[in-house]
Amino acid sequence: MTNSTSPREQHSSPPITNRHSGCSNSEASSGWPSTSTPGWDLEALRTEFDERFDQIQQQLEALSEGTQETNESVSDETEATKVAETAEKTEEEPEGSLNSIKGLGTTYQQRLSDAGIENVGDLAESSPEEVADAADAPKKRATEWIERAKELREEQEAQA
Repeated sequence: MTNSTSPREQHSSPPITNRHSGCSNSEASSGWPSTSTPGWDLEALRTEFDERFDQIQQQLEALSEGTQETNESVSDETEATKVAETAEKTEEEPEGSLNSIKGLGTTYQQRLSDAGIENVGDLAESSPEEVADAADAPKKRATEWIERAKELREEQEAQA
């Protein structure tokens, strides 16, 4: 008597499953089970997908912000160097000029000026949110600028 199964069927390995238990070879190729597969809770899969998608999206946003802050930091260092060189060339900046704020480059100065923040006093009296929005800069950086402006204003008042 001969065996009715082929040698390939006799020696084939069990179906490969993916991380979703019970997913067969055909389902594994797409990563998702067919809607007719019994035992799958599609609502749970949708919820898991949405949660993972949100996690990935948050990670991408965090990476994007980190890259943007790094780029802005390098840009600010370059701008700060330019401002320092310009300050050395001129004998003295006008009292209260935004040029005297370390780390506040010409691009940010122009944005602040366009928003009505034109000198150290204006900057010292502004909120971090207002400065960040006006300069299109991170709130942390705006807070640092405001702190420096307050320090400069106090120094100027002490000298007067």
